[in-house]
Amino acid sequence: ARNILSSRLSRLVDEGILVKRPVHIGARRLEYRVTGKGEALRPALELIEGWGIREANDRRSEDN
Repeated sequence: ARNILSSRLSRLVDEGILVKRPVHIGARRLEYRVTGKGEALRPALELIEGWGIREANDRRSEDN
């Protein structure tokens, strides 16, 4: 739901992981960009992603 997404994005901005800014000067539409702090999370997120892929593959091979 939009309210949940909005709440989560606001939290990431508050924590300094994302920054919200206009798409271009004078624009009303905003975009979110990853900050340096957010980029520092990339290795941890990649490890979690790898774990998820391995788990999914393990489950598929158990089902066969």
